[in-house]
Amino acid sequence: DEEFAKTLEAESLEELREKVRESLKRQAEARYQEARERAFLEKLAEGLEAEIPPSMLEAEERHLLEHLAEDLAAQGIALEAYLKALEEKGELEKFREELKQEALKRVRRSLAKERLAEELKPEVSEEEWQAYLQAVARSYGISLQELRREFGERGLARLRAAYIQDKAVKEALAKLL
Repeated sequence: DEEFAKTLEAESLEELREKVRESLKRQAEARYQEARERAFLEKLAEGLEAEIPPSMLEAEERHLLEHLAEDLAAQGIALEAYLKALEEKGELEKFREELKQEALKRVRRSLAKERLAEELKPEVSEEEWQAYLQAVARSYGISLQELRREFGERGLARLRAAYIQDKAVKEALAKLL
């Protein structure tokens, strides 16, 4: 009803419906863009000729395991218990191989993004960079100063490199279309 709409910062039920429609449309567009970028990066990664250092692959495997452990912990399951259950079902080796393959895909995509950014050298103005940092700070619910303090110099440098790489992917896709 109208009162419910007003509690959600809409003047009317119709305005609330329109806000919901717009939100769903933006979400669908974002998912579509992410899928296009992922497919583009996978194609780039397939053609990538690069020696992948074992340490890089191992680090990505650890990263994937850490994320799995967090997801399992949110469900009240310990990673060790999960791995033990896989072992008891005879699926631990299959899991390890799948983990290795996923880590390899991710590392190859990451290297492809790095190479693309090196090749395209997208421009990032100070104004654009500051706007991006503000958006990141807002997404974390902290001030820009807190973000700078939390990330530190190295963290901000990594964030900037990732931003430049993402921008290179977007520019490359725009050129293709």
